Amino acid sequence: MSKLKVTLDASGTEKVVVIRKMVISDQQNAAKAIAKGMNDAEMMIAMQNELIKSLIISIDEKKLKGIEKESLDKLFDVGEYMQLAEVIKEMMGNVKAPKVEILTD
Repeated sequence: MSKLKVTLDASGTEKVVVIRKMVISDQQNAAKAIAKGMNDAEMMIAMQNELIKSLIISIDEKKLKGIEKESLDKLFDVGEYMQLAEVIKEMMGNVKAPKVEILTD
């Protein structure tokens, strides 16, 4: 399993978070975990939260169990959360366009 070490420093003190690299099924699992009946904005935030929770392995060398990840408010301040969300966003969107060629018979 590939891991990434992310050093957050939004609050003036560093917090080291180890996350696993995302796989395609993580997005689907996050979508399944959120409640139905949300508007688009709520759904995007909820999916982002679920992705973050599913990818976290440890914070400051303390391995976290599932229930310990449920309240992101207890784990991160707003600035740290936004920095971690930016890493997740980059993992999802940092895609290099493939080479495409037109073939003729």
